[in-house]
Amino acid sequence: MDNISTNIKTVLERLKGAYAPNTLTSYYADATTFVDWCSKRNIEPFPICSETLCAYIECLQVNFAYSSIRRRISSLRRIN
Repeated sequence: MDNISTNIKTVLERLKGAYAPNTLTSYYADATTFVDWCSKRNIEPFPICSETLCAYIECLQVNFAYSSIRRRISSLRRIN
């Protein structure tokens, strides 16, 4: 996770100035949540494959609104 966390931070560092600080904080939180979800299932998080993304969306549908799921997926697109 540490290497993945470092890679996420590196990507987000490159996005500084293009997005508001709060947006980058949200991107980091969304990405680390996804990485934790993958870790619990022994799935390699990046690069994201379509099967993994579909399973993640199915899991999110239980507790989150459509708009929240879209935001999380959008965050992952920026990092992937």
